[in-house]
Amino acid sequence: MATRRIIGTPPPPDRPTRRVGPHRMIGITATATGALVLTAVIIASVTAVLPGDACAPDTACTAPATGNASTVIAAASRWLGTPYSWGGGGLDGPTRGIGRGANTIGFDCSGLTRYAWYQAGVTLPRIAADQWHALPHIPPGQQAPGDLVFFQGSGGSPDDPGHVGLVLDADRMIEAPATGLPVRISRYTTRPDLTGYARPAHNEGGPAVADPPRERCCQTSPPRRRQARSSVRSRKIAGSSSRPRSRAR
Repeated sequence: MATRRIIGTPPPPDRPTRRVGPHRMIGITATATGALVLTAVIIASVTAVLPGDACAPDTACTAPATGNASTVIAAASRWLGTPYSWGGGGLDGPTRGIGRGANTIGFDCSGLTRYAWYQAGVTLPRIAADQWHALPHIPPGQQAPGDLVFFQGSGGSPDDPGHVGLVLDADRMIEAPATGLPVRISRYTTRPDLTGYARPAHNEGGPAVADPPRERCCQTSPPRRRQARSSVRSRKIAGSSSRPRSRAR
């Protein structure tokens, strides 16, 4: 038999009422829109000029993020919390990776930086080491929001970095760290394997950094070799036809 409740009496203690106070509503709203609010806070913090007392001790303040850098940071911040996927991340967003990342949709480190800068119209190479070699390097202390920060990482070296992140301010970066860890904000200045900084063309409207022209180098060469062989063969055939054939005895 269903339990009847007299109209006007409060519900049992273990059943929440439909009315909630303003503080409760604020908490619910913050939970539902936490990612959007966090992104807005990040963008606001890096688009403002960093005051002197906001810098870490013995660390140079970075310049304000303007122009393309703001677009880049907003693009990367959108995917905070996204799973790491080895080999994952395309120009349009997270993708399935390769190898151990084949079953995970997400980003790896260079996939995230490449995606973020592509949203600002700059196409970077796909691999962290290739990004390091393709871009002009920045002296320590002159890095700005939107620059790339490189690390030796696992399997890398100072000359061929194995990890890259996106500079957020004088101390923090946005990165896709490793398998099992999501896209996050972390400190880069305390890492012992920090290799250096590089700056894509931004804030001044410089040229984009294009990918290596693989199509031109790999598709035109074989036909030329085949054409050369065919011409040699045709010359041999022509030469043999001009010689008098010996009659069979």
